[in-house]
Amino acid sequence: MQINYDMIMSRLNRLESTLAKLKRIVQGNSKHEFLKNDDLQDIVERNLQVAAQCCIDIGNHIISKMKLSFPESYGDIFIKLGEAGIIDEKTSLTMSKIAGFRNILVHDYLKVNYEIVYDNLQNLDAFINFAKQINHFLTSDRL
Repeated sequence: MQINYDMIMSRLNRLESTLAKLKRIVQGNSKHEFLKNDDLQDIVERNLQVAAQCCIDIGNHIISKMKLSFPESYGDIFIKLGEAGIIDEKTSLTMSKIAGFRNILVHDYLKVNYEIVYDNLQNLDAFINFAKQINHFLTSDRL
């Protein structure tokens, strides 16, 4: 088992910078402002997609290198990480839902509900919790 720390750290760094952009938008704009601003919607949509993809990439890599059972979907990646004790159950379930939301952003982009996008923007802590738990896993004696 060879975890590629550089790959994971590059994704965690990108996740951190992406979340910083999203936090600035959350702090600087009300829901009303967000819903009437197409540019903000595009920025948030893209950055939520990138944040989710960073987590998906990290999870896929860990699953592959630890030879865990193959996930059937992006959401299943986080369920597998939870079952393996790499992330806690709450984070596993939350990140699984975020993966489903990412699929909507990527594949059903004609049907995006920006009220739901804004609601997801309020839950950036899920990404932060995921990153903390991955960092903890990387520094644990499980590798």
